[in-house]
Amino acid sequence: MKPCTIQEQVRQAILNKILRGEWKRGMMIPGRIQLAREFGVAKRTMELAVQRLIAEGILIGEKRRGTFVAQDLPSSFFARDEAKPEDQQTEVGKLVAIFCSVGPRWTPERYRTSGQYWPMIVSGAMEQRLSHSGCFAQFIPVKDDQDLATMVEEQLENDVMGLAFINIHESSRFETMLLDLVPRLKVPTIYVNNHELDAPVSHLFCGEWLAGHLAANHLIDAGYSRIVFVDMFDARWNAARLDGARAAAQARSVDFIVQDGERLPKGHSPELEDIRKCAMRNTAHYLMRHPNPEPGHDALLYGNDLAALAGMDCLCDAGCEPGVCVGVMGFDDHWQAREKGLSTMRPPLETIGRAAAEHLLNCLKTPQPLVQIRMQAQVIARLSTRCQLKETATIR
Repeated sequence: MKPCTIQEQVRQAILNKILRGEWKRGMMIPGRIQLAREFGVAKRTMELAVQRLIAEGILIGEKRRGTFVAQDLPSSFFARDEAKPEDQQTEVGKLVAIFCSVGPRWTPERYRTSGQYWPMIVSGAMEQRLSHSGCFAQFIPVKDDQDLATMVEEQLENDVMGLAFINIHESSRFETMLLDLVPRLKVPTIYVNNHELDAPVSHLFCGEWLAGHLAANHLIDAGYSRIVFVDMFDARWNAARLDGARAAAQARSVDFIVQDGERLPKGHSPELEDIRKCAMRNTAHYLMRHPNPEPGHDALLYGNDLAALAGMDCLCDAGCEPGVCVGVMGFDDHWQAREKGLSTMRPPLETIGRAAAEHLLNCLKTPQPLVQIRMQAQVIARLSTRCQLKETATIR
């Protein structure tokens, strides 16, 4: 473990004052200059230590009034054993930085309010698990035009003890920058994405190939004798889902067709309306080739739920009822999929976040070997694949 900096020593001393009851909840603490003299450190060092504790929610800074001990301290904060030296401390009180690749339209408001934003779900589960163990987690969004190395260095200067990198959006630039950084990182690190990776970093991912394989097997088990994969996304995750579905169909001697219709531009972050229009045109193309599909024969498998939902609308407009005439399935378990009865694959986002946090917590206690953990998506069978079961019956 890296040596304890003067700033961290000051921070620990302040924490100990709170733990011993010298500084009680709601109490105003002395000013920075007085504290710097008391601790025998520079004013700047004291300022950084206090600001760190304010960011962690231990202290509260009020303009023109002063700095106070927070009234609402996490219960795990009091589990800290101040008698132990720093290198024997548990993970309580340590700071973990969660760097998260976000899309170009990401905003803080979206992070706070969108229950469907995947990076938020994963990072939120991580933050919750870390906080339960007394760690402080800081969410740091990273857009493609930002320099990840500089952002990481800034956090390491602030005594961050663990790093998490979330790349659910599969940004190739984010991953390239991370892999360049990995050999220089000396603190516990975990990487979360959607594909296997051969790199010297602990890695947790939801296998897209396996998700496609499971989706195709569900369609075959539901009785469909031909799977049509509507291939409209030029992305690695889509290709992996397609390959997994094709492998399952081949293994069970079921016809598998890749519809060579319209595709969204490569490297383009499409608007929802772009996805919808493209999916409807591709579905219309399927209906032109098969104007009277034999009931229960074909199943359309789309790259994600947004495309599948648009496909369902197109089928309904043509008088072809999804789940009766043609099976329809997507990926990701979008909230509208639940409303419209779309069968889908549900990624274990919360489980991924908790597992990543658990690995970091173990590493903070004692060095751990590198791990690579693949999480499995879950089949959610609904009416669009002729499944009459209630959704709750499919949740294991």
